[in-house]
Amino acid sequence: MVHTETVQAKIEVPVPCIDSVPAAPGFLPDSELLAPPNGSAVDRVWRDHLQRKQWEGQLEALLVACVGAKK
Repeated sequence: MVHTETVQAKIEVPVPCIDSVPAAPGFLPDSELLAPPNGSAVDRVWRDHLQRKQWEGQLEALLVACVGAKK
């Protein structure tokens, strides 16, 4: 005798949280940020530039991982 039974199971399936990674905005090249004549102003801009680049690197890594989950 064969016994057949239908069983429903809920299985979690990963879905992407975003469709793509937004393009990074353009930055001034390092040489322009460090060029004279306004050294102190450039130092502040340079510090902000480095901090923003670090933050964007972390953000991009998170976004790439999120997009990669769908592949």
